[in-house]
Amino acid sequence: MTLIVNNGNCADTTNTAINISPTPVAEFTATDPCTGDILSPVNTSSISSGTINSFQWSFGNGSFSDLQNPTQMYGIVGPYEIELVVSSDMGCTDTTTQDLTVMESPVIVFSSDNVCIGQASVFSNNSTPNNGSTVWEWNMGDGTLYTDHSPEHTYTATGNYTVSLQATTLEGCSSLAASDVDVNANPQVSLDASKYDGCEPLLVEFYNNTTISQGSITSFVWDLGSISGLDVVAPTINYQQPGVYSVTLTATSDQGCEASSTVANMITVNVTPDASFEIRSEEPITMLDPRIRLLNTSTDAVTYQWTFGDGGAPSNAQDPNHTYAAEGTYQVTLIAQNGDCSDIATEEVRIDPETFIYLPSAFTPNKDGINDIYYAEGTGIENFSMFIHDRWGKEMFNTSNIELGWDGKYLGKDAPLGVYVYSVDITNSKGETEKILGRITLYR
Repeated sequence: MTLIVNNGNCADTTNTAINISPTPVAEFTATDPCTGDILSPVNTSSISSGTINSFQWSFGNGSFSDLQNPTQMYGIVGPYEIELVVSSDMGCTDTTTQDLTVMESPVIVFSSDNVCIGQASVFSNNSTPNNGSTVWEWNMGDGTLYTDHSPEHTYTATGNYTVSLQATTLEGCSSLAASDVDVNANPQVSLDASKYDGCEPLLVEFYNNTTISQGSITSFVWDLGSISGLDVVAPTINYQQPGVYSVTLTATSDQGCEASSTVANMITVNVTPDASFEIRSEEPITMLDPRIRLLNTSTDAVTYQWTFGDGGAPSNAQDPNHTYAAEGTYQVTLIAQNGDCSDIATEEVRIDPETFIYLPSAFTPNKDGINDIYYAEGTGIENFSMFIHDRWGKEMFNTSNIELGWDGKYLGKDAPLGVYVYSVDITNSKGETEKILGRITLYR
């Protein structure tokens, strides 16, 4: 640089050298960010010579930086002005600004309860914004993807699954969140019984073979057909009523997983018959007619088996007759059956000899209509005579008619109480005779 000074007549000149430094060029690029994103502006500032030794950033949100390539995260939606001031080593400066718009990132909030295998997981999506333009991308952790707002998903295996949801707005802002879902095992219900059918009353012991692959079983509830809501591991029940019963066992795990198993018509309780019969032959039964007639009064029976106590052939008739070959006392037995169910009834029958006489040991002639007359009973008797004496041998009564008895009087007056002696002579149909002596007691 040259300086000339002139006062009109005189002049002077001086020369000085001046260095002119280049001005730096402040320049950067930045794209509009989303809330929560890291903004990394690209600093492209330059200088033709020398160096830039100072960078002063202002991000419009009260944050500053002196880094050459800073980062910044915006948490509030809105417009911002970014300013960059660069300075060279020679003290030259330049400033540039850029307007940014910070857009809203999605806020992801979703939930789902833990479930049991086979039960649908329902995901509740409360994320924002939910304006219809947001794109939802679900990953269920088992390779299944959904784009629904709130999907349902059924897992096919137990385990812990990490479920993620990524939401992307129309402006391209995206957020990702994840949460775990436990898929718990169901009990594997298995039951059995000590018997499946039988006669009433039927005692049945039930077996519980239920298992679970993880966790534990905390509750068992049985429905046995005749009783329900039975909270035991393995019950024993006595079925009192005939019928066909289905059985259900429900098991619940410590995670609340429930499973049931029903065996339809598992238990059959059959009717047990009640065996009874009557001997309809008039007594006494003697060898003159040693046949008995039987009346079956059993209930709930289908088949019958009779034995007669004499070693003869049994009978399957409902109301049989039977003829004995010899005198004696026999036990008649009836087995009444309904399938495998049965009941037994027995009665004794006495077959007396062909000639038979019965002489009581006492009587009570007190005019009450019961046992007032002392007389003999018998069969097969052709001739009969009876004499009654007191203890001193006085004859008190005699008759040759078996149907005529002593009324306890002597010469029209009541005989004294006490013991009397009888003498009976009989002749049977074969002409055979027999004398029978004995004692009778008179009571009043």
